Amino acid sequence: MQHAKWDKYARRNPFWASGDTWRRLRSEAQAGLSANRLKRGYSIWEQSGRKLTKYMTEQLNNNMLETRDLCFRYTADVMCDFIWGIDAGTLTRHTGEPNKVQQMASKWTNYAFYMISIFMASIIAPFTRLLLRLRFYPKDTDEFFSNLTKESINLRLKTGEEPQRVDYLSHLLKLRDEKNASHDDLVGHALTVMLDGYDTTGTALLHALYYLSEFPSAQQKLRMELRQNTEHEKSLDYDKLSQLPYLEQVVYESLRLSSLIPQYTKICTESTFIQLSENRRVEVEEGMTVMIPNYQFHHDAKYFPDPEAFRPERFNNGEHIKMVQQGILLPFSDGPRICMGMRLALLTLKSALFHIISNYQIVRSKQKIVTDGDSGFGVVLQGDINLEYRRFVRSSNRFPLGALNKQLLNERAAVMWTLIGVLLGIVHVAFAAVYLYLTWFHSYWTKRGLVTAQPLTLLGSYPGLFGGGSSFIEDIGKIYNKYKGKERAVGVFLTRQPQILVLDPQLAHEVLVTNFSDFRDTVTSSYVTHSKDYDKYVSRNPFFSAGDEWKKHRVNAGAGLTPNKLKQAYAIWEQTGEKLVSFMQSCIEERGSNIIETRDLCYRYTAQAMGDFIWGIDAGSLTGSVKETSSFQRISTEWVTHAFLGITRFNRTTIAPIVRRLFRMRFFTQAADDFYLKLTRDAAKLRQSGSGGERSDYLAHLLQLQEKGASLDDMVGHAMTVLMDGFETSSAVLYHMLYTLGAYPEQQEKLRSEILTALGVDKCISYEQLNALPYLDQCVYESMRMTSVIGFLLKICTRPTKMDLGNDKILNVEPGVTVAIPAYHFHHDEAYFPQPDEFRPERFDNEAISELTKRGCLLAFGDGPRICLGMRVGLLSVKMALLRILSQYKIEQTNKLSLSSDSGLGMYLDGDVDLRYTRIELSK
Repeated sequence: MQHAKWDKYARRNPFWASGDTWRRLRSEAQAGLSANRLKRGYSIWEQSGRKLTKYMTEQLNNNMLETRDLCFRYTADVMCDFIWGIDAGTLTRHTGEPNKVQQMASKWTNYAFYMISIFMASIIAPFTRLLLRLRFYPKDTDEFFSNLTKESINLRLKTGEEPQRVDYLSHLLKLRDEKNASHDDLVGHALTVMLDGYDTTGTALLHALYYLSEFPSAQQKLRMELRQNTEHEKSLDYDKLSQLPYLEQVVYESLRLSSLIPQYTKICTESTFIQLSENRRVEVEEGMTVMIPNYQFHHDAKYFPDPEAFRPERFNNGEHIKMVQQGILLPFSDGPRICMGMRLALLTLKSALFHIISNYQIVRSKQKIVTDGDSGFGVVLQGDINLEYRRFVRSSNRFPLGALNKQLLNERAAVMWTLIGVLLGIVHVAFAAVYLYLTWFHSYWTKRGLVTAQPLTLLGSYPGLFGGGSSFIEDIGKIYNKYKGKERAVGVFLTRQPQILVLDPQLAHEVLVTNFSDFRDTVTSSYVTHSKDYDKYVSRNPFFSAGDEWKKHRVNAGAGLTPNKLKQAYAIWEQTGEKLVSFMQSCIEERGSNIIETRDLCYRYTAQAMGDFIWGIDAGSLTGSVKETSSFQRISTEWVTHAFLGITRFNRTTIAPIVRRLFRMRFFTQAADDFYLKLTRDAAKLRQSGSGGERSDYLAHLLQLQEKGASLDDMVGHAMTVLMDGFETSSAVLYHMLYTLGAYPEQQEKLRSEILTALGVDKCISYEQLNALPYLDQCVYESMRMTSVIGFLLKICTRPTKMDLGNDKILNVEPGVTVAIPAYHFHHDEAYFPQPDEFRPERFDNEAISELTKRGCLLAFGDGPRICLGMRVGLLSVKMALLRILSQYKIEQTNKLSLSSDSGLGMYLDGDVDLRYTRIELSK
């Protein structure tokens, strides 16, 4: 489970946990299963037992019942009542009615036990667990049981229902209140108990009933014990039920025969020795596994004479306890990791057997029942288990004892092992083919004289692309820090695709600017060649375009973002800036607190500005309710989030590019396409009808393009291009900078002083003045250097060229080879930026921004002909917001956040950006 952070509830099951995590999880979960708590909650089992016998009476058809379904209905009922305090309906509704709880529980446990086999097979190539994102629990059942737990807790708290009720839900609430257990912790513990109490207990009950039908003398002996100890012929209390000797022997003999857990596999956690004989021992190294053949112990005639016979008497006088201590009887394992649900399972089994055997005689049907089916975890009965239940029959002359045909079993075993051998052969060949496919190009750079960066995994140089505890940018950093100063570039692999990682900023400048024609396209442009027919607007974005298409789209889209165009539209930002501070004041007044979640605030601001500039609309994000998010902001957020995370998804597909077409992968969602198409069409019609005809904004530019022959789809594509730069990335730059200023009061005050001086008495500032404030410029670029919202640049070689590696080494670069430029790591390299983690705007004094960009050290917007198209509009939005906020508010941090949220493009602040805004009273 070390790889599977996405399998969050399985990771909380002690069965799949290790070390201190196992100890904590077991302690928390098991505290709700103590003998005392089960005794206090015993009425749950009594009620379920009565429901069971009533259900059996109602459903009997010619005295026959399919017993597998019966057992799972019973365990589902008792577990749902105990764990969540609900009636699962499995024993109280008609059999023909679908039961959601039982359906999801069965799907979940079947999947979990089946995946044990898959994980064991993956030992051949463990990386496939990460590659295929293997998990034990399905996503839909995770969601179902999460909602069930949440609703059960809310109902218990809301109604105050049965506050004295002792069940597992009351234990979960105690964990939440006393140990601050999270919702995921509570769901994980609930599922841990459900796994033991539903499937394995239901299967154990099925086998016990089957064996009792096979051996009527044992059944009758058990019935006599139950009736002799029953008070008033109706019930047993918890203590009496737990102490019935023959019932205990029947349960343990059934568990021995079925051995639902046929083996235990342990891992050596510290090098040790195992004593094999008096004079011989073997060293066991850390990490080595140890197999304990539980099933074979249980069926060894040396320990259990006549092992295939059902003989509960073999456990007379507490013999089963001695055998557990000897290690030959392990139905629940032994030691500190003994099955946590043992008491729960025994109570559930015994209660069911008491109610069934006291009321029915069980007779095996004539149908042949196969006893050697493999569940993926243990050996279970196969097919429908149709048994006959005769109400209140005390004895019977029918003894269908028939012995199992040993020859048939041996033949089946031979066939089974042959099939397993063939299957393993196929698996080996398949994994060999996968291995060759993934590593085919791993000698590519060595053959061409370029150092190949280590470590190199089966998933390439960036395993963080597939999870596993790191991110793409962190993986780049490990390589960068290892080879910087030694090489100008090293060979890496984006999954299996050869790639050059640039380590020298000057070489980055050569790729981006000097030799631009050799590296004209970006990797993202190669990701949309398959989807032009259905992802039509992304293909019109220059960031995702290649060749002449890129040039055409950039020219058309960029013509509406010139300094002159932005100057003409400057009033839009002035008005939006005023709306921003007005909204902030409303937030403070309505919420009674001057702490504002700033990520949302910045998204509201850029949504308002871009909605006005691009489409001439009031987006409602700053003019609507403080408590509500406008539909424009909500849809835009969902759209850009999907698009940026799509970069990570598409980067992964370089391992097998065909999946892009196979799954019709796209960057822009269809819902977003439809929304912006309608918005652009309606805005254009409104403007053409005469509304806002004199307005100078991006919509006016789009209409000019339409007059020159641009289609409506072209207009939508250009509008979404500007929105992507002006909404998401601009807001990210803004909230990162506000957060940083909150930790540096001296720099904040210096910037405020510059702003107030520029505003003067009338509090106004022109477009030219805003762009001419030197310290504001320095602060913005220093913040962008520190956060690096775009953390890397990926280029493609578009024609054969040469790359100077230094030391008289020249590398021939072929078309199609990609080049990675680690902007984030240049920005945080002490060689170029002393004390890189400090916010020091003064490092950009005296036009250092331009100089550092030319040297390739500062790539806040990229560089060269493909420099960020929205650079000017982004800077204008950020500067106007800073000007309005800092002129009226002092900013302070309330908590420290880490740069650990991987957006797909860069590293962002993780968590709510709660900043304190204190109104500044300026002297007149």
